[in-house]
Amino acid sequence: MQTRYLLALEDRFVHDNPAQAIAVYQDTLNAYPHAHTAYHALAMVYADLGELTKAITAEQQALANTDHPFYLNKYTQQLAKFQQPR
Repeated sequence: MQTRYLLALEDRFVHDNPAQAIAVYQDTLNAYPHAHTAYHALAMVYADLGELTKAITAEQQALANTDHPFYLNKYTQQLAKFQQPR
């Protein structure tokens, strides 16, 4: 559950310093490459920054790293939102 602590630390940076949030998520993924929640959180930061290609890639990685029905549904729905025409 160490990823939970790293992700909680990141919460401090999302709105004030998105670059720092991205760095924390990437560090989390370097340490825990199958942390689907970190991929999803990274996707959300990229989307907030308008970087939809990166958001889509990160959300696809979140999907690839879980088999839990709840998260599969959540990430599939979010991916569809990212892929909607703007």
